[in-house]
Amino acid sequence: MKIAIVEDRQEDAKSLNAMVQKYCQQSCVYVKIDQYETGEEFLGEMPEQYDAIFLDIFLNKLSGIDVARSLRTRGEGKEENQQKIIFVTTSTDYGLEGFELRATHYLVKPCTQEKVQNAMERVMEYMKKKSFYITVTCRREERRIPISKILFIDYRSHAVQIHLKNEMLRCYLSFAEITKKVEPYLNIRWCYRNVLVNYDKVLKIKKRIFEMEDGTVLPINRECNTNCVSSLNLLF
Repeated sequence: MKIAIVEDRQEDAKSLNAMVQKYCQQSCVYVKIDQYETGEEFLGEMPEQYDAIFLDIFLNKLSGIDVARSLRTRGEGKEENQQKIIFVTTSTDYGLEGFELRATHYLVKPCTQEKVQNAMERVMEYMKKKSFYITVTCRREERRIPISKILFIDYRSHAVQIHLKNEMLRCYLSFAEITKKVEPYLNIRWCYRNVLVNYDKVLKIKKRIFEMEDGTVLPINRECNTNCVSSLNLLF
């Protein structure tokens, strides 16, 4: 999951970041959070890539309402127009504007862990309904593979092997091609040469290996060892 926090007060942004991280750790959700101090900076950084946006209403110059309206306008008819917007505010006087902009939730300052949990649970309801899959061709048949079903992906004998819980699919495409297909999904990442692992399917982490739900043991390359393990340790 990718989340943006648009907040001009650094202390508030840091506190909110920590509370979202805590919720995701407790819920075993892999999350990447980016912070922005201004609406202008946020709108200039491809905001369509985020699943949820915590947006302070009282920003300097461009207000949170203006940012949300711009985001909805530029995303008209596109998938990013479904992004969940959580307004963060000291006032509840903007209910009508929030309704028009399809705000998912309001966080009234000061934020607490309980308030953030309530907001995140609404976001998670949306995430569970959202369709996450890749499309590949195996044996001349097009297959839609749910991301949640993938354990890991490797490359052998000039073919990509997609390992599911009770099935292994061989597809004749390059490792670069399959990597590009799964790139939008933060839980699937490279862990060794020509191996992609689904973080959500890791059962145990040892010093240099991942033990998967099906018992498969996957090595962790030295170059990505720190990032992989530090991210996954948050979930165990």
